[in-house]
Amino acid sequence: MSESHAVKQEESKDKDLWGPTLAAAAAILVFPLLAAFLLAGSGIAVLVAYGVIAVALGIVDALRYRPSTSHAFWFGGAVFLAYLLYFNDGAWIYAIGFPALYLAVAHGIKKVRS
Repeated sequence: MSESHAVKQEESKDKDLWGPTLAAAAAILVFPLLAAFLLAGSGIAVLVAYGVIAVALGIVDALRYRPSTSHAFWFGGAVFLAYLLYFNDGAWIYAIGFPALYLAVAHGIKKVRS
């Protein structure tokens, strides 16, 4: 396989991750609103859902693609936007913690597999 073909294949793999990343961003922005109406203890449910989304994206990133920090930053941006829309002043830390969890899972799986 030629080097340019391998580079193009790697770039297309990276572009494919935008689908799960954008779906997760939509879930991050919509879930707190739905949880407020449907669940009594919505704060804990939202944090658990964000953790599950971070771990799931980290697993997808590691197993299907190469771990990328850019997608983790987009994920953190969506969490920060949700903080601005729905949460109190101390919740900004989640915009750091959940992307860190995403990266830890992605790089941890990649390291174990190699």
